Amino acid sequence: MYKPEQYLITAGNRIKCKRCQARSSRKKQQCGKPAMRLKNVCDTHGGLSTGPRTPEGIKRLQNAHWKHGNETKEARAERSAKSLHLLILEMLGWYIGMFAKGSTKFRGRKPNGFEKLDLTDPEQLALAISKTQSSK
Repeated sequence: MYKPEQYLITAGNRIKCKRCQARSSRKKQQCGKPAMRLKNVCDTHGGLSTGPRTPEGIKRLQNAHWKHGNETKEARAERSAKSLHLLILEMLGWYIGMFAKGSTKFRGRKPNGFEKLDLTDPEQLALAISKTQSSK
């Protein structure tokens, strides 16, 4: 079992201070730096910053780390809706015999909101056709 060293002797055996309790993830060795006052970790392992506290500070941090809009919740939802639309169109294409017999169909993860439709049922066929109509 891992038992960290509590204290560190520095300055030629003249100063005894608390040792940082952090350890490496790869070799599981304890950090060799002294811990900060009133904390168990050094400044490298998170002793200095506590992060933004106010809503304005959190918003400022989010804007500073903004790279692009490709992975926002809205962009993911829009991509999933378009994938669902395309999948239903592909199902209709297979139903009417538009694709060759040897080609593959429905590869990969199904988009959010996908329900298996039985296109031989007229109601579900009408539902699939209505889902392909653009709502914009």
